[in-house]
Amino acid sequence: MPLLEKKIERRVCHYARSKGFLTPKINVVGETGWPDRLLIDPDGWCVWVEFKAPGKKPDAIQTYRIEQLTSRRIPVFVIDDEEYGIELINRLDSARVPKEGDEAAPVPGGSGSVP
Repeated sequence: MPLLEKKIERRVCHYARSKGFLTPKINVVGETGWPDRLLIDPDGWCVWVEFKAPGKKPDAIQTYRIEQLTSRRIPVFVIDDEEYGIELINRLDSARVPKEGDEAAPVPGGSGSVP
C-alpha cells in the first residue's frame, strides 16, 4: 500500500473513531480484493471502505468485490482523499437515528455507495 494511501486511511479512521465508529481492518484469508475496512457507526450500521492513493481507482478484483457487495445493497465507498473521507464520516454520523436526548440531524442525500 503506498504511503499516501496509508496516511489517508490512518487519518480518516482516526477521525471516525473520534466520532464513535469502529474501524476494523478486514483481511479475508484466501480471498483478495475485499475493501480495506468496515466502518461501524455507534448504532451498528456498517459500510465498507476501500482506500486508494489520490486519483487511483480500484483494480479489477476490487471492482468485482465492490460489485458483489453493492448488488446486495451493502454500501461501499472508495476514498482517495482525506477531506472526502472526513466529509463521508460526518454524513454517516449525521444520518444516525437520533436517540432520546440527541439533536435531530437531517439525513444526507445520495445513493449510499460510490463504486
